[in-house]
Amino acid sequence: MQAWLILNAYTAVLICMLMFFNNRRELRRSIQSHAFGQLLLMVLILVVMDSLSRSGYGDDSVMGELSIVGTYIVMAFHPFIYYFSLKYVNCWFDEEGYTGTDPVSLFVGGWALINFILVTVNQLFDVPIFFTYENGVYTRGTSYCARGAINLLLYLIIDFYVIYNRKRINQLYRKVIIAFPLICFASGVGQAVYRDIPFQYGGVVFACIALYIYVQSRDINEDYLTGAVNMRRIDYVLNMNINGSREFDDRNFGAVMIDIDFFKSINDTWGHQAGDAALQDLTSILFDCFRKEDIIGRYGGDEFLVIMHNIDQDGMNLAVNRLDKCIDEFNSNGRTGTLSLHKRDYKLNISVGAALYDEAEKLTASQFIKKVDALMYEEKQRHHIEKTDAIDVDCT
Repeated sequence: MQAWLILNAYTAVLICMLMFFNNRRELRRSIQSHAFGQLLLMVLILVVMDSLSRSGYGDDSVMGELSIVGTYIVMAFHPFIYYFSLKYVNCWFDEEGYTGTDPVSLFVGGWALINFILVTVNQLFDVPIFFTYENGVYTRGTSYCARGAINLLLYLIIDFYVIYNRKRINQLYRKVIIAFPLICFASGVGQAVYRDIPFQYGGVVFACIALYIYVQSRDINEDYLTGAVNMRRIDYVLNMNINGSREFDDRNFGAVMIDIDFFKSINDTWGHQAGDAALQDLTSILFDCFRKEDIIGRYGGDEFLVIMHNIDQDGMNLAVNRLDKCIDEFNSNGRTGTLSLHKRDYKLNISVGAALYDEAEKLTASQFIKKVDALMYEEKQRHHIEKTDAIDVDCT
């Protein structure tokens, strides 16, 4: 059995597995998951067609005709991989999804369309632009290398595009999404060097596996807007801690509930985009302020919950004080956008409630959260009395 057939078969199986797990998402499918599925489907079609194109070289039988069809489809539709790759990465910094109106998208989409037209002309009118068949044998055309160079260049363009927009990508996903086009580029170079071995699609699938492991599967337990874990993960971690799971065998833990003061006023005054920006800014502060082992989650709306392991009362008090200092520093230095992800016309103020879990109380996860939430609400009431000027509008 030839090496290309084994590699393509293995690649196709991996794609089918990824598509299966991607479609079994327990949460409502996101725009990222939908775009990821489209990319996988496109690669699967091209892998099958690539196998078909290789199976009938020099054969005058039906397999020879199918080989011609496979070659045409691979050549005509290959650049659409770049289009769907760009569509996917765009989903991570464009809340509306992929619009295709930015210059890079127009360039990639335009090349995919031009390539399709040229390959079709090549096929229908036997003009050897990219390839030709002579006595049933496939040979490269005059512009084959130029086409390959453009295709490789596209992945570099996409990567520079991602790097340029990296601050719009959640920091948890940033490195993997930046690496994605580079892995595909490397596989394209391998394909150019070793023509008879289908490195290209194997490399794309390898990159997709990395995306699924580090991005797509994590998205099940993470809040899309902020990158913090969601309620599903919070409930799981708390229950595992309380029940003494081996995964979380240390019951000496506590929780900190954080709520943005006057959040409704931010939304009403500056719009929901400003409200989203405030949530993202607070999440960045929490990731910088708390320890790496602490679990930071968005509990709902403008409420966040931080679960701290291996902590005592003094350590929790220090953490809360450190958070207050981070907020003060952020308001002093971040309002112009230096530290903030977004320029703002208001100060970020929070209310905090914190408590250690006491086994003697035998509280369930929901009861413990209510306890911490009540402590936070007490401080929030004081803030509404003491901080009537918390929404500090810059009128200059």
